[in-house]
Amino acid sequence: MIITKSWLSEFLSIEDIGVDNLCLAFNKIGLEVDRNIKIKAPDGVVIGKILECDKHPNADKLSVCKVDIGSEILQIVCGAKNVSINQYVAIATIGTLLPNGLEIKPVKLRDVDSSGMICSLEELGFNKIEDGIAVLDNSIGNLIVGKSLNDYNLFNDDLIEIELTANRGDCLSIYGIARELSSYFNIQLKPLVSYEEDENNLGIGRVLTVSHVGDIDSSLIYKIINFKNYNIPFVMKFRISQIGFEKISQAQTLINYVTHSTGVIIRGYKFDEIQNNSKVLLKISKNESGVDSIYYKDELISMIGLNQLKNYKCSDLNNSLIVFEMSYINPEFVSKKRFDYKIESDEIFYRTSRGSEPELKIGLDFLCNSLKSIEGVEIYGGTCELSREMESSTALGVSLSKINKIIGFEIEKLRVVSILQSLQFKVTIHSDDDSLIIGVPKYRHDLKNIQDIVEEIYRIYGVDNIKSSPIELIEKNKIDSSYLEYKKLKNIRYKAIGIGFYETITYLFSSKELLKKYQCDTIDDKLDLINPITHELNTLRSTLILNLIEAVSKNIKLNKKSVKFFEIGSVYNSCREEMKKIAFIYSGFEEDVSIINNGKPESISFYDFADKIQSVIGKFELREKHDMENSFIHPYQSADIIVNGKHIGYISKLNIFVQNDFELPQTFIAEISLDNIHDDIKITKNFSIYQANDRDLSFLIDSSMNYLQIKNEIESLIDNGLVDNIKEFYPIDIFKIDNLKNQISITIRFVLQSNSKTLDDEEINSNLNIIVKKLEEKFSIGLR
Repeated sequence: MIITKSWLSEFLSIEDIGVDNLCLAFNKIGLEVDRNIKIKAPDGVVIGKILECDKHPNADKLSVCKVDIGSEILQIVCGAKNVSINQYVAIATIGTLLPNGLEIKPVKLRDVDSSGMICSLEELGFNKIEDGIAVLDNSIGNLIVGKSLNDYNLFNDDLIEIELTANRGDCLSIYGIARELSSYFNIQLKPLVSYEEDENNLGIGRVLTVSHVGDIDSSLIYKIINFKNYNIPFVMKFRISQIGFEKISQAQTLINYVTHSTGVIIRGYKFDEIQNNSKVLLKISKNESGVDSIYYKDELISMIGLNQLKNYKCSDLNNSLIVFEMSYINPEFVSKKRFDYKIESDEIFYRTSRGSEPELKIGLDFLCNSLKSIEGVEIYGGTCELSREMESSTALGVSLSKINKIIGFEIEKLRVVSILQSLQFKVTIHSDDDSLIIGVPKYRHDLKNIQDIVEEIYRIYGVDNIKSSPIELIEKNKIDSSYLEYKKLKNIRYKAIGIGFYETITYLFSSKELLKKYQCDTIDDKLDLINPITHELNTLRSTLILNLIEAVSKNIKLNKKSVKFFEIGSVYNSCREEMKKIAFIYSGFEEDVSIINNGKPESISFYDFADKIQSVIGKFELREKHDMENSFIHPYQSADIIVNGKHIGYISKLNIFVQNDFELPQTFIAEISLDNIHDDIKITKNFSIYQANDRDLSFLIDSSMNYLQIKNEIESLIDNGLVDNIKEFYPIDIFKIDNLKNQISITIRFVLQSNSKTLDDEEINSNLNIIVKKLEEKFSIGLR
């Protein structure tokens, strides 16, 4: 969007505001300035009037002119075809340096003296608007002979190009830009002058009738103007050239000027019938794409907001009676239609798709006021108007506290209301002092919610006026049950891999026949798979062990001597309830063949296997196993795994019969429920600086007695405070005495340590005597 300061001054009094402040204001309110150029006529160029214009005596293409520049009359030789008597022109006087580097000096052209130069706009450094010299008129101001050209605002101006986002179609006009600056600088817009019809003019109904079929989606106003002998004012041609339109027709210059000034979409139609005093009948109806279209004699001549047939576009205004059309159509509607039906569009679509000015009377009044005082222009009285039912403007109820909360800064209520009203919002103050009802103006189709309203307040108030405050960053707690479960499984995996186990991932399915063969739990038939993927995988697994055994068997057959696998996965009980478990299997030698073991590695033992499992899942107890859950469990080398008094799984040597079925070497297995494995919070304790003392006590016990009974009794004494300073105790030796067939000797090591002093023998023996006495009373056992 290109504007000039002088053009903008016609809508807003900004003469006292420098261009740098203007550019700063644009950037602050979100209208990014792309470039700012000073446009100024060179010093030494003045207004001159051609008094005489004669043919050059020695050159057919040259003219000799007498030009009045106020202080003197100059003789200037000119080669322009359009030079003529009584023209006001731009004269570069002697000594003037033009932008192209040419310095004006007295010269002789074909033996005729020439003192100066009659300039074209290009020679003065401006865009070209027509061939030949620049012919000036009173539209630039009162023409005074001899006055410097750059004393006129038009030739001493600032051009500003603004980069607009697609939603700011309301700023695609000088009026729209002025509306924004009015709010920022708190300056009232200059009142728009309404056009007053002349009752003596012919009425539009004599030559034009407009009808419509069905509902329409656009708003239209038609006006007829008769141009008998009309020349476009210089200011229009000059400004239109500055915004990028060069060598366009008179009609397009006029239309583009009004549209760029007001934002109202205008088209001009020329009908031969009107020239012959016949009446034109226009019909408006939707075409096959659902777009409002203009038909003349059943021929499509234009589509509102999209295109216009070239045959009916007006170009020359002289001796022409033109039908002008002001239109508005919803930008979202016309954009959707254009892309849905791939309709060809012309330059007008750029504006209509972004949102043009919906108040069509602004454009109509501006057009008529620009022409009413010009001779040779007859404006027909009245208009033909068709309007769709405009959607009621968006009204939002919002509290001032919410506005300030979104901004993060408290703005006074009166300032908020003032900003919104200056942007032509309708603001109603609710009975509640904190509440506002805000009506969005129709030209801001892009404002939909409270956040959009707050953005308008924010950009006009100015980000620099809002005090910065520290941002409080509070991270949401991401540690939930899912994360803790993931972390637990991750730690278990890392630990298992760290001691040499490989993770396997097998199907959730298994062979029902094999599960039954090895006495594993199976899913009830009515809950089982209806359409298994294969016969070998025809049910959901109830244990991870079977799949691991099959995986080990395959590896052993590939001549692997030591196989260590684990798997974490789901298993299902007979009611198809899902459980999460981890299973381990260790088959073969404890280590690979090497020179260290002389090529004869030892097989893994039960306790070595149990120690490895403990390093993965944490400390646990082993208790004698009574319930053989399946045929994988060895009847004599197996145990339940106990953690915090709860049974969480089992550990076992693989039953010899299963081992033989799968042709495996010595193999150990374990299957553990993950639901009862927790990453307990570690509680720190004071570390004793005093010496720890070890004492070993050997007891004679019945060979059928379980160590667990002894352990529980000693723990009871410690828990009840009957003995103290015992940090830990554990069995270190079992010895069978030959001459005592029904008794064995078990040695238990006690570690005693105090946090406050070094224990002497008397204190140590006192604690141990209590334990010995209690075990003797409870189980009739004594020291060996």
